[in-house]
Amino acid sequence: SMLFKLSNSDTPDTARMNKKVLKMIEEALGSDEVELIEAVNKREVQNIFDDAYLERLKNIELPNTKIKLLQKLLKKKIMEFKKINQHKAIQFAKKFEKMVEAYNNRDDNVLVSSVWEDFTKQILNMIDELKNEESSYLNLGVTLEEKAFYDILNDLCIKYDIPCSEHDFVELAKKVRELVDNVAKYPAWQTKSNVRDKLYFDLLVLLKTQNYPPLKEGKISGNEIYKEVFEQAVNYKKNANPTNFAIA
Repeated sequence: SMLFKLSNSDTPDTARMNKKVLKMIEEALGSDEVELIEAVNKREVQNIFDDAYLERLKNIELPNTKIKLLQKLLKKKIMEFKKINQHKAIQFAKKFEKMVEAYNNRDDNVLVSSVWEDFTKQILNMIDELKNEESSYLNLGVTLEEKAFYDILNDLCIKYDIPCSEHDFVELAKKVRELVDNVAKYPAWQTKSNVRDKLYFDLLVLLKTQNYPPLKEGKISGNEIYKEVFEQAVNYKKNANPTNFAIA
């Protein structure tokens, strides 16, 4: 309404309108916050968790603005991480969704400032978790691709409550990656039934010869492990140079 009054016409001048809106935003948030908003949209993904940049976000005085920026930042990073490790990224996405849902359904009787502070801490904690998760492959001595397969193998043990050492599947994950790489050499490998069948058979043979616990105890079907591995392989191979997304 204000913009229409300023223009004295039914069709406000676009340039003038944008200039006025930008001025309103700058007055409401301060120039630093406006710069940070643009940075969330434009920054390269590999730099988006830079400590100095995060520190600036933490220092934003308007709590709701801070929360919105952190949410957008985290969501963007989860989507990028999914290109590397679909299995773990889906877990982070589900956890994030539950966290946002709890925030949106918060008790109206609780002090707003307390809710904002708590939710901000939760987001920052998840950002730290994601940073640690993305670089965790370095501690295992595997590649990013191998870590994704390692997570599938390890999490299936957790799902079926089978005790396993965290290092039990390091070598197996490397063998799974090698197996997938050999199959992926074929053109359109992900759509050819004979190639998919070969991957399924070779994968089961590999897991059985390596005494993969859930398969050995009959607590998991071949279809389940194959589905996880195949989906991760297709997801990873279609995204160029996943190492570009790693945090040094």
